[in-house]
This record gives sequence, structure tokens and C-alpha cells, in this order.
Amino acid sequence: MDVKASTEALRYVLSHGGHLYLWTKDFGAAWTTDEVATDEPHGIEFDLASDDVIQIHIGRDVDPPKTLRLDLHRRPLSGLKIHWDDVVWGARGGMEGGA
Repeated sequence: MDVKASTEALRYVLSHGGHLYLWTKDFGAAWTTDEVATDEPHGIEFDLASDDVIQIHIGRDVDPPKTLRLDLHRRPLSGLKIHWDDVVWGARGGMEGGA
């Protein structure tokens, strides 16, 4: 997995413990949602996908991306912005388990 992260995104994750967790969650009968946290969620198994400057953990039931890009946006909405194989994490949605 090729990880590209801005300095600001790395600082953000490091200031929150240095770990980034990415997983999907069932939403209704046929949809999934993308989830992200800097604290390990309970009840989900993760694989360590990258441990360069920060540790990136991906849910075991999710196929890892080829590329992962992390940026930090301050305006208009602040927070971490993640691109998973060039698609915005959190906007991927999917039917029948495809996220």
C-alpha cells in the first residue's frame, strides 16, 4: 500500500496518539459506511497496514487500498480527509457489502 500524507495530516494523527483506524460498518440490509477513528474501536479486528510515521490499521473485512492519501482540511469543514484509491473515504458507500 502506497501511503501519501501531508505534514498537517501526520501532525493531526500524531497529536491523537499516532494511530489511524479505518473500517466499514453495515448500514441497513445492503449498504456499508466507511468509518475512521484515532482510538481503537472495540469489537473490530484490524490488520496493521502501515507503520511508517503513523500506524494505519485497516479492518480485517476490508480489502486494503493500493493507495491511501491523507490530508487535513481546515475550511470549510475541518478534519482529516482520506482518499482510498482516489475515492473519498466516507463517500464510497456500497451495496451488498461492497464499499
